[in-house]
Amino acid sequence: MSAKNSTTNNDRYFYVFLTEKRRIGDKSNHTPQHVTLVPPFFADKQAVLKVAETVASKFDPFEIKMDGRMMIGDKKDIPVILVKPNSYLQAVHVSLFDELGRHNINTGYTRFIRDEFTPHVTIKKYLPPINETQKLIFDHIAVMHKIKGTKTVVAKNMLGQSDETVARE
Repeated sequence: MSAKNSTTNNDRYFYVFLTEKRRIGDKSNHTPQHVTLVPPFFADKQAVLKVAETVASKFDPFEIKMDGRMMIGDKKDIPVILVKPNSYLQAVHVSLFDELGRHNINTGYTRFIRDEFTPHVTIKKYLPPINETQKLIFDHIAVMHKIKGTKTVVAKNMLGQSDETVARE
């Protein structure tokens, strides 16, 4: 689903909103609980970080709400909690793809993005339970690095703040 760009290694990055507390540098074989904003793609780290900084600086924090359970995937076998449709969340998602394009990064994704974006939190046994009636403050864009099965939080870009306040690994 993703296309290689100018990188020649296996470094993949993706953007998420973390719904559990994680610090910069946290590593795991499992991705922390999150809402995916852009699925994994190949790119240069510096460009990936710059895209997240740029987009995060354009938005102020906002509230998101959960919107019930659903089974997704080709076989309808992946349990998720949907995020209630939200124009701000949609705008963050689209802005990330637009900014990636400005940096000549093609993720290779054509499905489930932009107008087909369905934000959700995947339910996994090894992740903390999420309260479906809870409201969350969407206040950051986290940059995740994925290599050889290990996922690392490499940056958390706080919404509405300049790059001087970006936390990085």
